[in-house]
Amino acid sequence: MKKLIVIAGLMISLAFCAPLASQDDSDIGFTQDYITAMTKKPGSERIQAFEAYVKKYSDTTQKFTRLAYYWIAMDSFQMQDYAKAVEIGKKCLGFSGYDKGEEARLNLMLGNSYGVKKASVYDKDLALKHTNAAISIASSNQGLGDVLSAAKDLKSKLTTPPPPSETPEQKMKRLVLQDEDFSAAIEAYNGMSGSDKGNVDIRRLYGTALMRSGRHQEAVNVFKEMLAETPSATVAYRLGQAYAEMSTKSRNAFDPSVRYLIEAALRFDAEDNDANEKIAMAKAEHQLFSKYNYFRKLDQYNAKIQRQQASASRNEEEIMRLKREEFKQKRHIRQNYTSIDLAPPQYELDKLADIQKKLRMAQSGGTSDTAAEMEALKQEENRIKAEFRKLVSDVKSELEL
Repeated sequence: MKKLIVIAGLMISLAFCAPLASQDDSDIGFTQDYITAMTKKPGSERIQAFEAYVKKYSDTTQKFTRLAYYWIAMDSFQMQDYAKAVEIGKKCLGFSGYDKGEEARLNLMLGNSYGVKKASVYDKDLALKHTNAAISIASSNQGLGDVLSAAKDLKSKLTTPPPPSETPEQKMKRLVLQDEDFSAAIEAYNGMSGSDKGNVDIRRLYGTALMRSGRHQEAVNVFKEMLAETPSATVAYRLGQAYAEMSTKSRNAFDPSVRYLIEAALRFDAEDNDANEKIAMAKAEHQLFSKYNYFRKLDQYNAKIQRQQASASRNEEEIMRLKREEFKQKRHIRQNYTSIDLAPPQYELDKLADIQKKLRMAQSGGTSDTAAEMEALKQEENRIKAEFRKLVSDVKSELEL
């Protein structure tokens, strides 16, 4: 179902600006709050903004409230929160006032959500019901060719039976890569002969199914055995991925996730696969930063800066004090050094630079505390990058690549 989700996401994005052209709500606050929420980053940030919006403006006879619910459903789908997408999408279809394009896209989204086999809401009958509704609406209204095409493609995949005859490898590829039915893939693998289980591609797909099913330790065991038998960039990457997913619950998984993702990147590089090398190396570095909670610290710092910028006007007294200090220090340097053709010592220049740094921070709404935090974050970033470079060098030497 993965490809279907991408198609539906494209259809959703095309609907982005269509509803705004026909608004007739006159309440400026009502409209402005909707626009503010709409400009948030698509995904969890925009979902939160629209959830706050519908709580504040709960009257679903108002078009902007209906549209807010519409985008909560669509963004939930894009976040692969299918249960929430279904819950809000069904609620949306109970409202009156959506245009045919919105109604068709809601049904297409519901068809996709119900059709994801790994989702808790999987229901093939309901998937077909909403997909057929999308086809019916799109085929009888102009300008919805994109929805019609996507809905027909979805219906075909929902109704097309598996090939009457397929090899074990073909079956695993279909179950894992196309249907994303990981439980069925695991069951199929367990029922295979020893020779089929020894097939490299089948074993890799089996490990992927275990990983995607949340059975991370079992996936790690499979990929470790494979990597020991036949070194492979792809297997190393899957092993690193499995450890990375484990690291969300166990900090002990961070180091091996970084180690194997670096190995994957180096092996991809040896294969001249630049695209995959960059992906693996970037993920390895991200894991190392995550190990030290760097991104959480950065988010906290940015949130603090945003709060301080909102109150920048209250820093006027501090700004004036720092400007006086800056003036005094410049005058001191001029009178005691530059006016008599002497180069000011470094400690005098450092003192001036420190004052100017604090002044810039105060003018942006910050404080000396946040300046220190920023410097600490920069130092930590440099330390982690240096550690990462050493890890890459160590793994490269170990593998003799």
